[in-house]
Amino acid sequence: MIKKLVFIFAAATIMLAGCGSTNPTNLRLDGSSGKAIVLLKVRDARIEYDLTLAKFDLSERKVTDSGFFGNPLSMIIKPEQSNGFAARTIDPGDYVFHDFRQQTAWALCFHADTLSFSARPGQVIFLGEFDPEIHLAQLTANAISSGRVVARDGERIHFFENIRPPDIVDPMARPGLLSEARLFVESEMLQVEADVVPVAYRKANFGTGSDLYGRRMCSGYGNKAGTKVED
Repeated sequence: MIKKLVFIFAAATIMLAGCGSTNPTNLRLDGSSGKAIVLLKVRDARIEYDLTLAKFDLSERKVTDSGFFGNPLSMIIKPEQSNGFAARTIDPGDYVFHDFRQQTAWALCFHADTLSFSARPGQVIFLGEFDPEIHLAQLTANAISSGRVVARDGERIHFFENIRPPDIVDPMARPGLLSEARLFVESEMLQVEADVVPVAYRKANFGTGSDLYGRRMCSGYGNKAGTKVED
């Protein structure tokens, strides 16, 4: 099967891939839970995309979700309907924003300049507001300039050079943003009984890996540690 990068633009909605509910309003959490929830406000986009998180070793500065494809946690934004927020249940631990994907095959790897954060059990961690526009534009530009607008079934086309970091407004950087998130949880996520806390970001980077054929991958075999980031 051959897949071609889509340039059709539309308004966006949010659905979450991976384990657990695809609807933020169906998530459950209380203060005694061994899980956490990440909550992200998302601006409207022009096409479906996937923002992924990966487990991160702070001391080694290394993504621990490695292997052939790795195992990042997907937050898929679809263009059918929208309530403005994405949320999913995660295990406690340290995470980085890993990559930005379109149609599974194409991805911008955030390895050189990203954000990491910690998630504690029994908390809703508000990640702020994400704007996908610069990432959609950069992915499209990279695909066109490289001539890689067609992918065969299962092929992964990752771009690594001069990738913009995740375009996120910190929860404390804009007045009212955290209050908006708390109101959403209180009014829409009725099965959640936990504090909504603003994320504490750290600058981060991580090394990349390769597939079985030695082709560079954002996650993969032999992924290396990142470099030390000065505060």
